[in-house]
Amino acid sequence: MEAVAVGSSVGSLSAQFSKVSSSPKPVHANLSTNLRGSPVVDISRRNRSLCRPLPVESQNDVNLSLKAGARCAMKFLEEDVKEQQTTTKPKPDSKVRPPLPPREVPKHGGIEGAVGLLTKAIANGIFSILQYKLLEDENIYTKGNFAPVEEIGDKLPVQILSGAIPQNFPSGTYIRTGPNPMFHGKYAKSIVGSTKFHWFEGDGMLHATYIEKRGDEYHLSYKNKFVEAAGYLVDKEAGKPLVLQTMEGSPWGLLINGLLNQARFGFQSKPTCNTSIYVHGGRVFAASENNLPYEINVSDLSTVGVFDFKGAWSMDNFTAHPKIDPKTKELIGQGFSVTEKPHNAVGVISADGETLIHEIGLDSGRTCLNHDLAITERYIVILDFPICIDPLQILEGKSAIIFKHDTYSKIGVLPRYGDSNSVRWFTVETCSMFHIINAFDDGNEVVIHGLRSKMSFLNTDMNLDKAKWYSRGLTRSPPGQEELDPLSDGALLTYPYEWRIDLESGNVTERVLVDEEISMEMPRINESYVGRKHRYGYVICHDLDQSRKEGVPYFGEMSKIDFSSCENGKGRLSIESHHFGPNRYGGEPVFVPKPGSTEEDDGWIITYVHDMNTGQSEAIIVDAKKFSEEPVARLLLPCRVPFGFHGAYVYDQ
Repeated sequence: MEAVAVGSSVGSLSAQFSKVSSSPKPVHANLSTNLRGSPVVDISRRNRSLCRPLPVESQNDVNLSLKAGARCAMKFLEEDVKEQQTTTKPKPDSKVRPPLPPREVPKHGGIEGAVGLLTKAIANGIFSILQYKLLEDENIYTKGNFAPVEEIGDKLPVQILSGAIPQNFPSGTYIRTGPNPMFHGKYAKSIVGSTKFHWFEGDGMLHATYIEKRGDEYHLSYKNKFVEAAGYLVDKEAGKPLVLQTMEGSPWGLLINGLLNQARFGFQSKPTCNTSIYVHGGRVFAASENNLPYEINVSDLSTVGVFDFKGAWSMDNFTAHPKIDPKTKELIGQGFSVTEKPHNAVGVISADGETLIHEIGLDSGRTCLNHDLAITERYIVILDFPICIDPLQILEGKSAIIFKHDTYSKIGVLPRYGDSNSVRWFTVETCSMFHIINAFDDGNEVVIHGLRSKMSFLNTDMNLDKAKWYSRGLTRSPPGQEELDPLSDGALLTYPYEWRIDLESGNVTERVLVDEEISMEMPRINESYVGRKHRYGYVICHDLDQSRKEGVPYFGEMSKIDFSSCENGKGRLSIESHHFGPNRYGGEPVFVPKPGSTEEDDGWIITYVHDMNTGQSEAIIVDAKKFSEEPVARLLLPCRVPFGFHGAYVYDQ
């Protein structure tokens, strides 16, 4: 996850700034269309400022600020003009092509260039008038193993604590990304209201464990490095956090922050690439939903550049969870727009990653925060679940992200190369789901397995104690209370769930697949079974006691779930657990198949584990066929690895 929703919604209220700025022609229009490392920063291909205007009172306030800002903005304007005339760009490395620095104004000249400089200068003036001050944020996401770490530089050796790397383990690199704020969670406070650091807004940091086989020996090393996304480069160049938070804080503070970000840097919410890693067409990408993916170089974790689909993709963002068909090697992904129709787009990318071969726009009348999608051999499965981005909520003093529990949830089934008229929508019980395990065709039915909860963890009242709210959401029976609130108590427990959609009759059957009080997250499968009938899935499970106590997620074990015991709409899952140990917490389980294997679970699970007893972090390798047994190898990493999100195992070429 990432800073996407509020920041994106702020863009829909930025008409005033957009009209003043008359942004220059998008940078990508004049650059090379080579997909590998296209040096494009976060750019809008469509005018996202077309929306309903602010109330007159608010417009007057903004206009007053603009007039006042203009009086002191000439200083900034003169500095920017001087900087543009004297700054020379360093010669790019021949092997690593960096993204274009986001603060540099394109040298279009004339009125177009002058307006861009003036807009930026006015925004800097307003920033000064609003008396922004940087303060240290002491929330839970800046402490313990959520706290950020520094870059270590060159690769460091990894020590084997116990066991050994299996001799047939494929040579490669395990990479995981996650939030790691470069300036340790500082946040901005101004006269219009404070905002706070949100975990999802942390700069993306890559954590890589290299398992290189040379002859019969394995050489192990570790390296970390920031993803040099546009937001990171802005702050790094300044030597302090300039990009303002847009995820958590007072509604008007978030609004103003987004407007200033757009005017000063060209994006509303901070691009981070802190959410996922995926491999396609011989390239490795770091991704987050509020921007296009960035290609990275596995050997040294350097950032190659923005992957912009040759400018063919209609959205200025792309999902963090695309799906790759194991047979055709096509990549299927999606993007969204807050302000314009269609609100959602689905695309199919060629196997070599060079061509957008199919795209359709879909509109359900609302903008849903869809973190995931699924595919089958014939269909694309998309979600219209009520985690909505509604900018008008800010005008009412509420969060722009709202879970509309009193409205509908729908699942869309779309032929892979169909048009907008070929999608079929099926209404299901209202719920929240961030991660789909898998989907497949079963005769005339499409079967979807996912991790479902009653409510979204993003639906937090801005005046609510979020730790207490989260704790209550993981508790079915609150202590000392007889009455249960179905919208709070236990509503965040995330269960494996099944939907069976009969395409002939139009009927949908759905059910929970477990009886236990359990909460699972970050599902993975053997990637060879994406879109095909699968037997196994791998998930991490909340340590409910620790998570309730701290009010944030802690995952004390991972589980192997067997779907063979609940086929044909009957039965319950069989679950085998692997405990990390007392006061040890882990992350997403990534499946690495054994070379030449034919059985679905013939392989290993690799993940990071942090030991709170020692303060040390490890990479562990578990035999998937002997899932509950001790790891076949425990690798002691040379530095702490903070909790994070999704990763991948990248095979050596």
